[in-house]
Amino acid sequence: SGYPSQEYHVLRASLICDGRSLPLLSWIVPSEKQQNAKVQQAFLNTLFEAVNPKARVIIVTDAGFQNDWFRHIKSLGWDFIGRIRGNVRMRLDSKGEYWFRRQELQASTKPEYLGPGMLARSKYTRCDGHFYLHKKEPKGRKNKRSRCGIARPSQIKDARSAAKEPWLIFSSTNNFKPREIMKLYSRRMQIEQNFRDEKSERFGFGLRASYSRSAGRVLVLSLLATLSTIVLWLIGYHAE
Repeated sequence: SGYPSQEYHVLRASLICDGRSLPLLSWIVPSEKQQNAKVQQAFLNTLFEAVNPKARVIIVTDAGFQNDWFRHIKSLGWDFIGRIRGNVRMRLDSKGEYWFRRQELQASTKPEYLGPGMLARSKYTRCDGHFYLHKKEPKGRKNKRSRCGIARPSQIKDARSAAKEPWLIFSSTNNFKPREIMKLYSRRMQIEQNFRDEKSERFGFGLRASYSRSAGRVLVLSLLATLSTIVLWLIGYHAE
């Protein structure tokens, strides 16, 4: 996510909980390095060192993370659940050596397990795993963005496209039912709620209005927001 401006992005790992997720690790990186494989792998290595080696970890990620990310997660002994978009090719073991794009798949409103297979045709980037497919029913939402808000047409178009497309989920595990896989993936939105809490000037900490431009100062703001989020979560948990 852009944080608090487009000059920097935050890489964040959060623990899925009831309500809001709890931030575990945040890195502030220049925007041009947000998709850098070495940066992402170093982030995962740091997270690996902080987690109990006996814990079973499942990394749930959106479509912005692809094969290098997935393969490194597997090398750490963890599992992953991620969404596949774009024109990347894949194949299913049941179809032999036939490679196809996700647009050729026919999705239904019932979550479906497609079977094991391979993602990416290039032998240097291939990753094996399991494919799941689900077409969510439209919710009939309309764009009611504030008149004072600013949104890029490309961002609006991409968000609409992502919402309409079926969910093609790629995972290293087949220990869950298709419906459970979809439910786990849907909880990725908890981390988006954290970002909104931190950046919103009206309902959150207002970091969008920050004039900090150095990575160090932005990291301090992120740390303060993280500590505040954890304290508020604990207060709510105790109250319940």
